[in-house]
Amino acid sequence: MAESTHETETNTRPQASLAARAKRAALRGLLVILLLLALTLLLPTSYVMYLLHASVPEVAVGRESIWCNERYLPKLDARGAVINSLHQTVAAKGYLYALLGAYALQQDNREGQEHFFELPARAKSLPQLHQHDADSGFEASSFEIADTVNPKHLREIVIAFTGSNDDADWRTNFSLDKTQYDQAVAYVQRISTKYPEVPIAVTGYSLGGALAVHVTKNAATAHLIYAAWVFNPSPKTWADSSINPKIWQASTSDDILKFARLRIFRFLPGVAAIGAPVNQRAENYYLIESNPVHAHFRWALARNILHSADLALWKLSNGEVGSSEPLEILQKSRFKACPKS
Repeated sequence: MAESTHETETNTRPQASLAARAKRAALRGLLVILLLLALTLLLPTSYVMYLLHASVPEVAVGRESIWCNERYLPKLDARGAVINSLHQTVAAKGYLYALLGAYALQQDNREGQEHFFELPARAKSLPQLHQHDADSGFEASSFEIADTVNPKHLREIVIAFTGSNDDADWRTNFSLDKTQYDQAVAYVQRISTKYPEVPIAVTGYSLGGALAVHVTKNAATAHLIYAAWVFNPSPKTWADSSINPKIWQASTSDDILKFARLRIFRFLPGVAAIGAPVNQRAENYYLIESNPVHAHFRWALARNILHSADLALWKLSNGEVGSSEPLEILQKSRFKACPKS
């Protein structure tokens, strides 16, 4: 009996030792993550972004590429599917919201001129409803969207929350400050009061996507919103992790925030699952090979989605459609990376 007990103890010790080592490794990993987060908080945001931006600029190879404005995917698709059905569906339904979110971030500066979008005729910007708080970093724009069949009919209002485009926004990403989230709720309520009978959709990139998720799940505004389209969203939503059928999500395959959206980070304050249903979540737009920082930028995902939407609509027409709205949007855009010849 004593021998049996001794054998059991001997067999148990290696298992206990392995468990202890695994626990120590997990704690070390958690410590590294917390140190990196602390470093991000302590370093000036502009310096962090300088380090992240030290990368190879995007370059098109020939005019048949994502950075140019010609329809090129059908030719590639004929040799083998380049975009799966889920990503085509999300692109075809969401390209206008991807454009509006990118347009709201577009500024009259060098970056804006080198990555320029124009709105289609049925989308009207409402500058009188634009709101920007320099102290908190909150910024939102609104657009009237006309019906495609009857241009005189106002189909919806789209609210675009801007993403992490200044130091205040990045502080919101990495702090406990909820000011922007409260301002987003108030902004939706303001727009709903002005357009009480018009459906409202919300959209945004990065932090803007997190704000869109927040107002869609917030009890004070959830009933005012019929759809949320979020692109490369930050998981700092200050909302629950529930699945919400109003939410659609799109991301580039190399998006830098894809790592931050992993379940292991949900112990952090404000971090939660985005909540898009699996058939409304397309997270691998890959038409550009880029480092994770460039892949996060608005123009990378917007152009992925516009080209994918044009392919989807072209295939739905059995190759008979000569043009499409996403293709027309592309043809009005200007991108420095596209070669002139």
